[in-house]
Amino acid sequence: MLDIALNGIYNLIILDAILPFIGGFEILKIIRENNIDVKIIMLTAKSELEDNLNGFNYGTDDYINKKLYLTM
Repeated sequence: MLDIALNGIYNLIILDAILPFIGGFEILKIIRENNIDVKIIMLTAKSELEDNLNGFNYGTDDYINKKLYLTM
């Protein structure tokens, strides 16, 4: 995943925080450290305030929580 992000030309990357081998936050951080100009949306089940803040501190353009809303 990281190799694809670093070597491809994309308009948008939708990234989950929970990934095998290397986490989405780490991928996000590496993409931004390499000055890759791409929009990144974090779409993840990690919904704590700290997770949101980490996403924005590492450079995500938006952070969306995958939260299930049930209505009766």
